[in-house]
Amino acid sequence: QAILGFHVVVSLIVLTVLSKIGSRFSFLRLLVSKLVRYIAPSNDELRALLPQITETRAKQRRKRKEEEDAKGFNISRQLPFTLKKAFVRVEELERMNCYSSIHWLCLFVPACLLVCILSDLFLLSNPKSTDINTSIIWLMVGVAFCLQTLARLTALLLSGEDEKSLLFSLSILIFFALFVFTVFVDRIFDISLLDAYTHLRTVAAEMANEEVVIKPESPLLLYISLVVMFTSIGCSLIFPSFRFAAMFRGAYRNSGPVGKVCLPSLIIIPILICLSFSHPFRLYMTEGRKVWMTRQQLEGARVLLCIVWCAMRLIFFRPLLQVHLDLAYDKVAALQRQSGKIRNIELQSMIFQYYSYLCPAIAQYLAPTALILCLSLLLKVTSGITFWGDATEEVETTSNIASLSTVFNNTVCRSLFSFSLLSTVLIDLGLSVTGLMYHSYFIRSG
Repeated sequence: QAILGFHVVVSLIVLTVLSKIGSRFSFLRLLVSKLVRYIAPSNDELRALLPQITETRAKQRRKRKEEEDAKGFNISRQLPFTLKKAFVRVEELERMNCYSSIHWLCLFVPACLLVCILSDLFLLSNPKSTDINTSIIWLMVGVAFCLQTLARLTALLLSGEDEKSLLFSLSILIFFALFVFTVFVDRIFDISLLDAYTHLRTVAAEMANEEVVIKPESPLLLYISLVVMFTSIGCSLIFPSFRFAAMFRGAYRNSGPVGKVCLPSLIIIPILICLSFSHPFRLYMTEGRKVWMTRQQLEGARVLLCIVWCAMRLIFFRPLLQVHLDLAYDKVAALQRQSGKIRNIELQSMIFQYYSYLCPAIAQYLAPTALILCLSLLLKVTSGITFWGDATEEVETTSNIASLSTVFNNTVCRSLFSFSLLSTVLIDLGLSVTGLMYHSYFIRSG
C-alpha cells in the first residue's frame, strides 16, 4: 500500500501549481475581459465646453487655472459632455478594495472543483478505497473562505445608519423565520434532522460506555445552534442579495428576447431546488404511480440542480456586472436633465465611484455562488452521492482520522449538509425576491 494515497497526492500537486501560478494567473481576467467602464471627462475637456472668459493678463489666467485645479470649478448640470468607454483591466482592479478576496476566490474554487472531479473519478474506479478523501477538506476551506469574504463585505458596507437599520431589521426576520423553518423542517422537507440527532446521541452514549449521555431528548439546543449560525450567514447575504436584485432587474430590462427567457432561470432554479427537497416531490418522484427515479437519483438531481444554477450565474456574470458599471452612464443622463450647477470634482468622483466599487460588487456576486456550490459538493462527497450509478457504500477503516466516519456517517452528513444547503438557498432566494420587490416598487416610487 502506498504511503500517500491518491487524494493526498492530487492535493499536493494542485497546491504546488497554485503556489506557482497564483500571482500570475486567475480566472478573474477571463470574467472581466469584456466589461466596459465609463471614464469621466478631464478638467481640460470640461473647460473647453464652458463659455470662454477673457483674461487680459497671462498671470491672471494661470492663477485662475491653478485655483480651479486645486479647489474645482462649477459647471452646468446640463453641460453636453460625453463619457469615454474603456475595457476593464485587472491591473487597475489590483489597486482597489476587495481585490485579493475575488482573486483568490477565482483561483481557489476552480482548484476545489478539479480536486473533487479527480477524486470522484478515482472513487468510481476504486470504490473500496480507504484513502482519506481530501476533497472534503478543500470544500470546507472553500466554505470558510466564502463566509469570510461575505463577512468582510458586510463590515465594509456598514458605514451609514440606513444600512445598519436594514441589517438589524432583516436579521430579526431571518432569525424568526429560520427558527420556524428548523422546528418544522422534518415535516415538510426530506432532511431527517431528528434522525441525525438521534444517531449522534447514540454514538456519544456508546463512546462513554453509558446508556444515555445527553439527558434531554428534545433537540431544542440543536435547533437554537443551527438558527443562530445560519442567521449570521443570512446577515452576510443581505447586501449581496439586494445587489443581485438590482443588477438582475437592470439586465432583464436591457436584455433581448433570449435574455428575457433565460434570465428568470436564476430565480426559478433555486425554487426547483427547494421543491426537490420537499416530501410531496420526493413521494411523487420515487413512490408514485409511476416511479420516475430512485431515491439515490433524486439526491443526485438535487446536487446537479445546484451545479446548474451556479453555472447559470457564471454565464450571466458579464451582463449583470455590466449593469453595475452602466449606473455611471444612467446617473450622468439623469444629471443632465436637471438644472443648476455641480462641481467638476463631484462629477468626476460620482462617475468613478461605480468603477471603484466593481471589486466588492464582483465579490457580492461570486461569494454566494461559490458558497452554495461548495455546500452542494460537500453534500455529495460526504453522503456518498454519485452521478455514475448507485450510491457508494461506507468503507470501514481503522485509522484514527477515518474513525470520524463512525460519528459523522452518511446519515448525519446527509442531514446536516442538506439542511445547510437548503437553508442557504432559501435565505438567498427570499432576500433576492425581497430585493426585487424593493427595487421595483420603493426605488421607482422614490
